[in-house]
Amino acid sequence: MEIPRHPTGKREYYYDNQAFLSGDGEFYYNIVRHFKPQRIVEVGSGFSSLMALKALETNRLEGPYLCRETDLYRTF
Repeated sequence: MEIPRHPTGKREYYYDNQAFLSGDGEFYYNIVRHFKPQRIVEVGSGFSSLMALKALETNRLEGPYLCRETDLYRTF
């Protein structure tokens, strides 16, 4: 998993943001990777959603995995 430090122009998490800092992002990524939840409900849906999507994508690459993500407020 490679995470950019600065915005790339794509809708993806990057470390140098002011909303969901690198430590928070990495912690959340690891929680999703470890527990492989069946459902994630996002409130706010910004950088945390982007990090969750990255973790879910990695989980799916490892084999059959289904997680339903619900965004209550889509900002991107």
